[in-house]
Amino acid sequence: MRYFLAILALILSTSLKAEERSYGSLLVRENSPNTVYVIDEIKSGDSFELRKALRNHDVKHIVLASPGGNVFEALQMAGIIHDNKLLTYVPRGAECASACAFLFFAGNERLSDGQLGVHQAYSRDASSKRKVGETEYLTQFTVSEIIGFLNEFGTPPFVYERMFEGLEMYYFDPLELMEINSDTFSLKSDTLRPVTKFTLTKLKKRKARSAETKETKPAKKVDTVQVVKFIQSRLNEIGCAAGPADGLWGRKTEAAVKRFARLAEITPPNMPDFSADFLQKLEAAPNGYCPKIAVKQSPKKIVKSNGQPKIKDLSGKWRMVAHCTNGLGVLFGRATLSPSETSKKNQPIYNVKYMNDRSQYATGHLYYNPEKDSSRIVLHFGGFSINANLKFRNGIYQGFDANGCRLEVEPY
Repeated sequence: MRYFLAILALILSTSLKAEERSYGSLLVRENSPNTVYVIDEIKSGDSFELRKALRNHDVKHIVLASPGGNVFEALQMAGIIHDNKLLTYVPRGAECASACAFLFFAGNERLSDGQLGVHQAYSRDASSKRKVGETEYLTQFTVSEIIGFLNEFGTPPFVYERMFEGLEMYYFDPLELMEINSDTFSLKSDTLRPVTKFTLTKLKKRKARSAETKETKPAKKVDTVQVVKFIQSRLNEIGCAAGPADGLWGRKTEAAVKRFARLAEITPPNMPDFSADFLQKLEAAPNGYCPKIAVKQSPKKIVKSNGQPKIKDLSGKWRMVAHCTNGLGVLFGRATLSPSETSKKNQPIYNVKYMNDRSQYATGHLYYNPEKDSSRIVLHFGGFSINANLKFRNGIYQGFDANGCRLEVEPY
């Protein structure tokens, strides 16, 4: 029996390894051969391994979570990435630092949702004994050669100032990343989510395997006040009404951020974790992006006539966001409401047709109570349902259902 278990364990171990293929310090997953992962330290010979990976797979994306490494190899790899017009991505929760940054800047399209760090290259004492995998420093390259590579990649000039101002690692803040990242990035969130999950899992395992605890430099503290001021100013410019640009994260700012996120169909950020995607879309949004709440179909305060509540007409197009904790995540969708034949005079019923950003369709009903200015919405999907009571607050209907979904519904 023990021999059987040992053989079974060996087979399982072999099958798991078969799902991943190593190219030096690089990694390719068999179920996503378009992506090369650079998670470990960059070592001598990795540029050759990268070319081999490109020959064996239809590589289009480079995912970066490396602490750095061999400068010579990193610049060679950066040139290969640039020549092949590959996309580069640093997942949220990951760090691409030192020589790894050269690979990031080489991307035809680039996006860093994680930390991107640079520092001044320097030379070690020539008498010190080099170990395999240790970084080769500026003795092999002049500053002008590094700048030559970065110029070819279209790197913003301020990056050079940060890179050469000191030996300590400098981590770019969210506003700087917004300038460094490409204006467009082809990979969508449904592709980035599994990439991020796999990268963070590998990083966790690498940390657990590490025999020595390495003391790392703390990340540069982000000036949160300035970032919040920028967000408040932009939100006010596009009509989202964030209040005074004072750098204080209050209820009005948070409400404006959530409103913008609903319109942009992205997940609202949590202060101070502002994603590059959020800041880029905020920067690109035109004036008037957030429409005034008092639009034609916007619900108004109930006006009673002869003791009876005024009944609103809720028919039309509505935007609905569901924040679910039951594994569904965040659902962005649009719904069309039309009066139902079963409506009652004092309690209108509307037919609802809904579609979300995952191309999931649902039908159902909305029951409106004019006495309390509240509603109950019931939607039936293929494998689940949403049943929530909604109350009108701050210009939108909000509520929760028993499945752990928080709904926000507003006309558009």
